[in-house]
Amino acid sequence: MKRCPACGEVKPREEFSKAGYCHPCNNRKGREYSKANREICNAARRRRRQANPGKARAEDKRARELKRTRDPQAFYAKQYERTKRWRARHPEKVREILQRSYDRNRSPFGYELRQAMRLLEKLRKEIANAKEQDRGSSQPVV
Repeated sequence: MKRCPACGEVKPREEFSKAGYCHPCNNRKGREYSKANREICNAARRRRRQANPGKARAEDKRARELKRTRDPQAFYAKQYERTKRWRARHPEKVREILQRSYDRNRSPFGYELRQAMRLLEKLRKEIANAKEQDRGSSQPVV
């Protein structure tokens, strides 16, 4: 058993951090420090993320999954609002992205290719009907 110097509660040793405070007090102190030293903490966070980009991506993914599972409706509503605001601020980029997508997914021949394929299918059916009639059958192939 050990007494926390911040809150004065007596707790088992497993409930204490390496800093000597109980976990709730240690978390509170960390939040207070982060608020008081925002620039220092942000710079350290940026350095850590740049040094370990894979780990940073994994942490981001884990945080997103946690938010998504806690309240999926709020998560997707927030995501939709964020997208809507970005689209309103960057209409030229949205236009570029949509045009690139259209160009990438469009057939090189477009309408002409579909029209030619329909004509080819129609000609194949006509040829098959003509062959059937030459053999003496009166039933057209459909």
